[in-house]
Amino acid sequence: MPFRNIVRAERQHAQMVIQRMEQIGHKPTANPFALQEKEAKTDWYRRLEMPATLNEMYKDAYQAEVDNIKLYDGFLTQGYPEATNRLFSKLRADSKDRHLPAFARKAGLPVNPGF
Repeated sequence: MPFRNIVRAERQHAQMVIQRMEQIGHKPTANPFALQEKEAKTDWYRRLEMPATLNEMYKDAYQAEVDNIKLYDGFLTQGYPEATNRLFSKLRADSKDRHLPAFARKAGLPVNPGF
């Protein structure tokens, strides 16, 4: 199952973005999707509206990666410093070349939806 490795990678990606934001003087906002202090996991799952089936999870994760790729494409046109663009390019490549194919295979969806 691809979730374990991708969750680990996404945590690392988030830390990279936070670090970069701090380097350029921006304060990162709190993650609204994170488990809150004293929140029970069952309440967290309910708040996140977890899909009912594993196949729905794969399809949702696939769409999230497609959305991430589009987000990074937009960031890369904004004129950020070169170091920031390198980070966005790396994260885009990870989404496109690693995460999206893993979820595509599981969901039976196209590995390269026109990127």
